[in-house]
Amino acid sequence: TLTPEPGSFVGFPAFSLDALGARGILRIGMESFRPFRATTLEVTNANGQLVALSDARQHASYPGPLVAQGRWIKLPQRPACGDAAFYYQRAVELYPDLEQPAWQKPWGEKGPRIDLVAFLFEDEMTWRGIAGNVIVVAKTQEMGADGKRGKVEKRLLRAELESRDNYFLRNPSSRSLNQGVVSLVGTGSIGSPAARLLAQAGVGTLRLFDGDVLEAGNTIRWEIGRTAAGYPKVHGLHSMLANNFPYTKVESQFMKVGDPNQDSANSAHLDAAIFKGSTCILDATASTRVNQYLAEMAQIHHVPYVWMHATNGAWGGLVGIA
Repeated sequence: TLTPEPGSFVGFPAFSLDALGARGILRIGMESFRPFRATTLEVTNANGQLVALSDARQHASYPGPLVAQGRWIKLPQRPACGDAAFYYQRAVELYPDLEQPAWQKPWGEKGPRIDLVAFLFEDEMTWRGIAGNVIVVAKTQEMGADGKRGKVEKRLLRAELESRDNYFLRNPSSRSLNQGVVSLVGTGSIGSPAARLLAQAGVGTLRLFDGDVLEAGNTIRWEIGRTAAGYPKVHGLHSMLANNFPYTKVESQFMKVGDPNQDSANSAHLDAAIFKGSTCILDATASTRVNQYLAEMAQIHHVPYVWMHATNGAWGGLVGIA
């Protein structure tokens, strides 16, 4: 079995072997150097034609310099198990020009530089039969305190194929939620874990509404914790969900729902944002006034409405349907 670098991860878009060609270019969004973590955004062949595109991450997720370029080659069969040096040797045997690193500097001139090579091949995968698979290796070189480049390190990276089909293959029931649009009003101690569970279940679109900022003292009963203190709750949740559950589209509105001081234009905008196209409204505000308002509006818009809140001390809770 392969023994990749601990903590490393390279997400790679699922691809069709027939469309590949012999070799080409990768564009990879860099997330961290050590451990090495990245997402392959697109795969093109030698003619520059797109042969695979990530549906888990987009270019917009990464500042321009953090999108690096790598190289890939297609192998006639699955290679034997080995370390990074073994795979680089195999690559050079097939294409001698790969011996010369194509250095990339996504972290600037004084940051580490990288040379990435991916091996694409046909494989028998227990969870989906015969399909394309990938092995990714990197040469890296860091800058020392003396301003000189250190030793070149060869690293075997953990790579996994990512696609919507692959994500939900293990839980087919999630497919029924892909078209769902849930508006979640209130993202506190009940709403924040509900948001994570909805995204984890595969809800297609999740809309978040809340006008509160997270306080540090409240993080013991909130989904993310202290790292989100000081941020609007909806913004902290939006970032966490978008990073961890890429197949749920997350939208957020930092606004108080049911605010009597809100002008009519903003109120109409908020109503449309909550109800238009929604398949379900979840109310976790724990406010009787907001409960009544949303229940009445849900009846007008013919949208199912569920309210929920914890009892004092959070020993239990109540859930209702209107």
